[in-house]
Amino acid sequence: MTAVIHQPKGSVAHQFEPATSSITYRSSGQLLILGPEHRARLAAAELEGALHCTLLISEAMPASLDADMERAAGLVIKAPIHHHKLQSVGGYLGHFDAQVSLPGGLTGNSLASLSQLKAFDLLLDLGRTPQLASEKPPAGYFHCPDQASLERALEELPQLVGEFSKPVYLRVNSDLCAHSNSGIIGCTRCLEVCPADAISAPSGQIEVDHHLCHGVGGCASACPTGAIELLESPPQQLLQQLRDQLQQAGQPSPLVIHDAQGTALLATVPEPRVTLELEEINCAGLETWFSALAWGAPQVVIIAPTDYPETARNALNTQLGYAGALLRGLGIEEPRITLVEQHDGESLPRLLAQPLAPLSSAAYLPDNKRREALYQAIDQLAQANAQPATELAMPSGFPMGGLNIDSDNCTLCMSCAGVCPTQALQSGGDEPRLRFTQHNCVQCNLCVSACPEQVLELRSGYQLDRSARKSQQTLHEDSPLCCVDCGTPFATQSLFRKMQLKLADSPMFQGSNAQLLERCGDCRVKALMKQDSELLP
Repeated sequence: MTAVIHQPKGSVAHQFEPATSSITYRSSGQLLILGPEHRARLAAAELEGALHCTLLISEAMPASLDADMERAAGLVIKAPIHHHKLQSVGGYLGHFDAQVSLPGGLTGNSLASLSQLKAFDLLLDLGRTPQLASEKPPAGYFHCPDQASLERALEELPQLVGEFSKPVYLRVNSDLCAHSNSGIIGCTRCLEVCPADAISAPSGQIEVDHHLCHGVGGCASACPTGAIELLESPPQQLLQQLRDQLQQAGQPSPLVIHDAQGTALLATVPEPRVTLELEEINCAGLETWFSALAWGAPQVVIIAPTDYPETARNALNTQLGYAGALLRGLGIEEPRITLVEQHDGESLPRLLAQPLAPLSSAAYLPDNKRREALYQAIDQLAQANAQPATELAMPSGFPMGGLNIDSDNCTLCMSCAGVCPTQALQSGGDEPRLRFTQHNCVQCNLCVSACPEQVLELRSGYQLDRSARKSQQTLHEDSPLCCVDCGTPFATQSLFRKMQLKLADSPMFQGSNAQLLERCGDCRVKALMKQDSELLP
């Protein structure tokens, strides 16, 4: 687990001072022990007097008798021992509970309530497989499948009694979020990269359980709209500090990004170099890497820690894949952004010894939005390397790009524009026209999912022509269909043709009634009322 500390952890690389609130954990020492009975009894005996233990036997003992089982059988345990069937566990330091089933088929019972407690403060899991399988488990949870891990837990558990705090690492701006709209699911990037399972969307809206969050930062790097903002190392402050450091270096210097574990490896690296030490390396993403290259760093090297969670590593590798595709699209073939392992003491000096010339030596000020800062950096590198103004093809999932449309089957219903969270898609107002601004598109897929005709397709890419990227383009337009009675435009010609085909066999729209389709809603009602009145005696 990640140790909970009495003071909020701060950014070690630079002394940012954001106004962040804290999460407080309170523990009175109520410990729930799960697992086979012999291991649970032995652990409870070790902790007697230090913690208040409750045992839930969630796993059978081995079939053959061993020394631990014999020793456990002779112990007199004062702690209550339950044999209910375990259904699920959850929570965090000061707020754990287990759901169990009781005789008679009664399910969903709180073990804490059965034990006359509000909650368990700590959870010791002695089972073969963890009950909480997050790569970054919650504070207060210990999974100990072997004796070595159990000994470490027995030493640490008694220290987790009292009041503890940690900062709130991030906040979510729901107005910017592209996860869902009108019940339609779009972007899920943050949900896919959180190693602590702290992010969820129970009602279609992204929520963060700050008690579970470890501040890894991959969610903010993956978020295409900036809806998730890191509070401890805001991108605008980090980028400004990085720019100043590169300017003050006085000569082209590579950037090395690392966490506290990677500091020792820096001793093998010769000067000149600029270092960026972060609590979590995922807090720096594409905008940081490309800004460094635009400001004169010949290359960027990221040191991966030894205990790097797989989910966080996968998220970083995805970003590195995008970076490689962008660099190749810009005509830059040699590696400029590289990941090295902390245990590999040879790669870092070798990489930084390469005689790479800077790609750019710009000094512009970074935008305060992560996405716009990335646009700035890529545009600068394209200009410095004299790249033609074309669209670069990018891997699927890249949060920038265009939109393909099947114009023959689009009815301009504007469902896509109605759900677009960034106004990349907009209607033409009084004119039946669909407009698109590529600069704003985050490839969230909401428009594709909302389209009833399924005529839209995302196109991952980066448009180097800044003017074309930022200007509003017409994706599709049609002639309006005007009411035959009042002349009000109420639909499009393509929608009218589609309605005619669908209702061709409907008895309601045969003969003179076929013209009902050419009337607006009000005039259609009037026409039907007139027909009814003519039928009256």
